[in-house]
Amino acid sequence: MNRLLRATPIYLIGALVAAAASGCGNTGGTFQMPEQSSVAAPFVDWVYYYIFWLCVFYFIHIMGMMGWFMWKYRRRPGHETQPSPHHNLPLEIAWTLPPVVLVITMFYYGFTGYVDVSTPPADAYKIEVRAKKWDWAFTYPNGGTDTILHVPPDQPVQVLMGSSDVLHSFFLPRMRVKKDVVPGRTSTAWWQISKTWLDQRMKNLSEAEKQADYIVDTLYCAEYCGTSHSA
Repeated sequence: MNRLLRATPIYLIGALVAAAASGCGNTGGTFQMPEQSSVAAPFVDWVYYYIFWLCVFYFIHIMGMMGWFMWKYRRRPGHETQPSPHHNLPLEIAWTLPPVVLVITMFYYGFTGYVDVSTPPADAYKIEVRAKKWDWAFTYPNGGTDTILHVPPDQPVQVLMGSSDVLHSFFLPRMRVKKDVVPGRTSTAWWQISKTWLDQRMKNLSEAEKQADYIVDTLYCAEYCGTSHSA
């Protein structure tokens, strides 16, 4: 269940971006995030790297201090065990207050960011998505249906998703959009292509390429949904 999301110049098909594709696949492995092609992607990446590097910083320091203390205060012949302090208020404040502030900061940015990416604008272009083994089907506001995804490059897009069989997952890596599609429920997600990113992509295309669809993102089913999931 893998769809190539393609962008088409606005003046060609009435401000619509096209998309097409084949089978489920995987995004491959890399340390870096995919390029940012939606307006929400920079904030999503900022929160992710903030938490990631904060964890790396504390992991290295805590593990380093534990190793140093284990070596320095190891049991040695002739050394008597020293009494341990039962209470040290400044020390307890020092190792409690900073983590609390950091956790509150993570929660604030995570929660406000989640609300933003979960609440589509009122003028969003709505597309109904039906997931099934092993394909996607898209229904547009004019009633037209297709297995090719078309989205506007200059307007927010909201997808209303349902599954005809098993659990699927709608995943657009460059858009930073990932949402489970659950049988019997309607899942929603939204995104908007970044104008800055789109303009930059257009500058790198030849005139011939501007007259045809080009890849904006790849739509993956990120949930194992059966024997042909990776076909």
